[in-house]
Amino acid sequence: IRVVNKVGEPVWTHVTTRPLIGSDGLPIGALTTIRPAKLLQQLDEERIRAEERFKAGIERAPNGVLILDPTGVVSAANDASCVFLDRNREQIVGSNWVDCFDAADRDTLSEAFDAATRETGTRSPGSFDFRGQFRCVSHRGESRWIALGLHIVFSKGAADFGMVQLFDRTARVERD
Repeated sequence: IRVVNKVGEPVWTHVTTRPLIGSDGLPIGALTTIRPAKLLQQLDEERIRAEERFKAGIERAPNGVLILDPTGVVSAANDASCVFLDRNREQIVGSNWVDCFDAADRDTLSEAFDAATRETGTRSPGSFDFRGQFRCVSHRGESRWIALGLHIVFSKGAADFGMVQLFDRTARVERD
């Protein structure tokens, strides 16, 4: 909404109104918040910069990192995870994360993920940790043991995500 500030200049604002509910459950009024749109733009720009720093940190991580959506589908994978899983990024991103592991381990991993989403999905924010050693399966069908850490974080809104960290002392990505 465009309003005029106290010095007579037009200013674009973001207006939200929420009902105020009394102890008897009935509405007793409304709370209206007016924020300059410029402030929201600055906050959004800072959020974008923070996301870029987060993504850059993950890409430089020596451990494999998979970022999951709340359904368990991989939305991002760093170079080290590609090395650990012996798959390219296109084979990992868009797939269910447990499909990268041996069929004998998939039920255990799926149950851990389901427990994490149940445990944290009802609380916000929340987190869940699960660790173990599992057999990953390469795109050629070869199997090898790696250590895995599953860290699920749920927060309000579209920022819900989970993170799988892959640890393997024999397969490190060399950095300059």
